[in-house]
Amino acid sequence: MLSGYIKHLREKVGKEKILMPTNACIIINEQGHILMQERAVQKNWGCPGGLMDLEETVLEGVKREVLEETGLEIRNPVLFGIYSGMPHYEATYPNGDMTQSVLMVFLARNFSGQLKSDEESLTLKFFPLDNLPQPLNKHHAEYLGHYQEYVAGKKEIPIIL
Repeated sequence: MLSGYIKHLREKVGKEKILMPTNACIIINEQGHILMQERAVQKNWGCPGGLMDLEETVLEGVKREVLEETGLEIRNPVLFGIYSGMPHYEATYPNGDMTQSVLMVFLARNFSGQLKSDEESLTLKFFPLDNLPQPLNKHHAEYLGHYQEYVAGKKEIPIIL
């Protein structure tokens, strides 16, 4: 769902490429399982997250997106990585809108609330790291691969690409 800011920006620039600050959160339960979201529009799986809004901090944005999409309130998220660059983080949507994303990924082990999905989610479920659902969103697959390496002691955070 587009924020009022993005709609306003699109009215000004049309379909031209715009920079989109986005976030995602790897939410880990006590068993070490990852919360995955089956997204209604994309028909693929990833971690909760979305667009940052005007007048909010990066942390406020990731907390808001997680709460909206999952019903969970995360506390003390830790920066895992920042992902950017062309052409991997460029996209052209079916309506012709072009974007280049900067994706800020966080880890959260401390959360409360009951899982409840919104209109963006078909399914919300925790999965073991070695048995994630398919198909994965390509950007989420990249940072989840890095998370697997981090858990195995092969990568340090934050990862900046």
